[in-house]
Amino acid sequence: MMFHITEIQGQGSRAILNDVFSNVNSGNTILLLGAGASITEHNNYLSSELMDLHKAETGSNYETDNIIDYVDVLSKNPGFDRTKFDDLVERCLRNLEPDEFHTTIARLPWKEIITTNMDTVLEKAFDRTRGTSDENKILKVARTTSEFRYNPAVDEIKYVKLNGCISDRSKYPFVFSSKDFETVRQFYKIVLQTVENMSPRIQFLVIGYSFGDPFAKQLLDRFDSSSFRNKKEITLVEPTVQEAMLPYLESNNIRVVNCTTSEFMHEYEEWEKSNEELTQRKTSQRFRKSDNSPINLPHRVTNRLGNNLSQLHSDFRYDFITPDRFYAGERPSFFVIKQNYDVIRSDCQQRVIKELESVFSSEESIVPIVALTGSYGVGKTTFCYRLADSILNSDLDVAVFEVLRPQDIREVDLRELISVIDTENVILLFDECEVDSFFKAMIELRSSLNIQQLSGPNIVMLVPIRENILQKLTNNLTYPHLYKLEIDATFNTTEAADLISKLEDSKIVEIRDEIKRQDLVSKVVKEYRGDPFVSLLSMVTNGHHDSILRSAYLQLSVKARESFLYTSLLYRFKILMPSSLLMRLVSKDWSEFKRDVIEYDAKGILVQEERNVSGDDPDLYFRTRHPVISDLLVKMYLGASDTRFSQYQTILRRITYTPHSSRLVVDILKAIRITEEFTPAKINQLYDSCANEFSFDPHFNLHYAINLQYRGSQKDLERGIERIIQAEGYLDRRNNRLTHRRAVLNHRLATVLYEQHISTSVIQPYVDEARELFKIKLIEDPYSEYSFREYLRFEVWCLKVLSFDTASRMRSMVVIEDLLYQAKSQLKEGIETIASIEADYRRVSGSESNNEMEYRNHIDDLYKNPDAKPYALIL
Repeated sequence: MMFHITEIQGQGSRAILNDVFSNVNSGNTILLLGAGASITEHNNYLSSELMDLHKAETGSNYETDNIIDYVDVLSKNPGFDRTKFDDLVERCLRNLEPDEFHTTIARLPWKEIITTNMDTVLEKAFDRTRGTSDENKILKVARTTSEFRYNPAVDEIKYVKLNGCISDRSKYPFVFSSKDFETVRQFYKIVLQTVENMSPRIQFLVIGYSFGDPFAKQLLDRFDSSSFRNKKEITLVEPTVQEAMLPYLESNNIRVVNCTTSEFMHEYEEWEKSNEELTQRKTSQRFRKSDNSPINLPHRVTNRLGNNLSQLHSDFRYDFITPDRFYAGERPSFFVIKQNYDVIRSDCQQRVIKELESVFSSEESIVPIVALTGSYGVGKTTFCYRLADSILNSDLDVAVFEVLRPQDIREVDLRELISVIDTENVILLFDECEVDSFFKAMIELRSSLNIQQLSGPNIVMLVPIRENILQKLTNNLTYPHLYKLEIDATFNTTEAADLISKLEDSKIVEIRDEIKRQDLVSKVVKEYRGDPFVSLLSMVTNGHHDSILRSAYLQLSVKARESFLYTSLLYRFKILMPSSLLMRLVSKDWSEFKRDVIEYDAKGILVQEERNVSGDDPDLYFRTRHPVISDLLVKMYLGASDTRFSQYQTILRRITYTPHSSRLVVDILKAIRITEEFTPAKINQLYDSCANEFSFDPHFNLHYAINLQYRGSQKDLERGIERIIQAEGYLDRRNNRLTHRRAVLNHRLATVLYEQHISTSVIQPYVDEARELFKIKLIEDPYSEYSFREYLRFEVWCLKVLSFDTASRMRSMVVIEDLLYQAKSQLKEGIETIASIEADYRRVSGSESNNEMEYRNHIDDLYKNPDAKPYALIL
């Protein structure tokens, strides 16, 4: 039975409040603010007061306690002016000023704040904390779907305003009537679906709502529809709760704290004082120079980098891993190297170090990427950690950082860290680059660093990745200064002996005499051909890895087996399984999932991974010990391609829209395409199965349009254009990636129609649209290879097939020459691709000759043509 706190100082209330306060302090609480949270000592504008003021101003005599009903009914009255009603509300709300408790709210580390209030009291409270000791996080206000997609940094709090805002009524209209609520239904759905992604440790604190009020009750009904909060417990701060309401609130899993907001915040501050050690803000990550002295960075920069960047350093603590877990396939950390669990492949290490030294000494203006390529399960990550340790202990002056979340790292913060690192060289290690979104985030971070043309330390990006995955992710593009180093190396006799000794020390193999030792060493070198993966797997499992995995799987409960299998379907691609998605796949609600999966002993083969993420991204994930284990399990129990396809369809159909799930869906689909898991037709089906749920999302629609472009038919290309236009309709500002894709689709459509011998008059509108969009893309993104590459290909195609007279050919040539000049002047990457397009252009235009006199004669001939004369002068 739920214990309501009817007296804040009452017996039994302290332990409950301590839990609530501790959760707030640790950043694991979502705050919901209603109108009561804006009541101050001087002003009170609840819905009842607003209706009374309107009646006094207009003489309305309609009586109701429900403001939605009030506006609905009056809206049918020809004398009712909705604009004047909203004017009245705005005049009232602009009078509101923050109280002392608002300042307390503004300095606390909320996971997120959601409100139905339209005032700007909280924004003012945050403004007042700037530059003071109370300043903690920056408030990022989200009042529309487009603004909500913003992913806050570690030092930011997303403040979601569901019902409009007085800051700009034309942009954020007030929501009062049933019709108003219908217009924001999609916004509500998107916001509330993100709540479902939160793990059970994320709690809800509600201030300013009385769930006896029809307006607040409607919000609760919306909040609980489709299990948005999965009946997680809500703590409600409510000073005027009626005792008769308590059973109803309890039935909705709402615990009441019977006090004012001011009293509640005062109690929090008292708790904070008595728990000073707990409440001290500690930086989760410290950075050091090569001489071991700390790096002094502004607290805000260190805080933002905190969970996104980890320095590899001998004195830092890393996740503890036992040797038997490591040899059984647990994902390694730098701890493995410090404990010397791994087999050091000295020859390969020295070869790579020599190459790195060469790259460092080149001092290029473009940040180089060194891709360490190797087979599946060969130990690429462990090799990189060992490489980092070897370099740190060498004469090379270097600092090594592992980039954990490149999409959340600001180039300006990384630049500030690098500027004070006081080393000659910096290595940035990216371990999860086989995931599409991670790889692209790395490339974007690299581009940002390139544009800055940093002076100071030489920077190298180190990337362990499979060769075939790298080829697919780069889409066969030629990235400058991307060096591939093969690290697939077999164990020699010395390394094989080292492996056997370490397995013996860990009691994984038993050796009673030297003959047995030499026999095992020989087996590694000869029978297993020195293959690190095969050797380790066979030694640890004594050749019975299939049966051991099967036995471990069968020992799990039915729910845990389902969870293991679904998780493996994602983690074989190194994609983590969000707990909310897994819950929807295997359980009916959070309570069942918590009991049967989260709190279940999964024998160490299904691993939970908590993440301290900012904003509304999921904070609890599942994975297996290693992608290799996931792949083995999938092949063992889902061997048939059709069976796996059906399972992936199930997963994708259970994913509900949030900004994070949009990235997740694209990562899954691209991983399937890159690994050629299914035929193109089946991959198309998987994209189509997500189309409705993500119909308005820019990120998904961008990739869906690319998929439709690959299909290539007129119908598919037209559909791709429609999807892009639909996605653009939900944005407040232009997205240059969507602009670019729409231009490419129009070009492809024009090409298809031309090949069908459709008349030029039908093709021309698509050509004009493509050209206009390519121009916009170039203006918005003038330093990107993509801005030039497809634009040039388009213009060369037009020159080849649509330029029917000398003047039109000359016009096209002038445009192309100008684009080539800009590309050569502005681009740092992709020059080889531009050169290839230029060669094609020279062939098409007939200007291949390197003889200057011939070119001048050609221009002179054009000059004599009146129509071509202006263009000849330009050329």
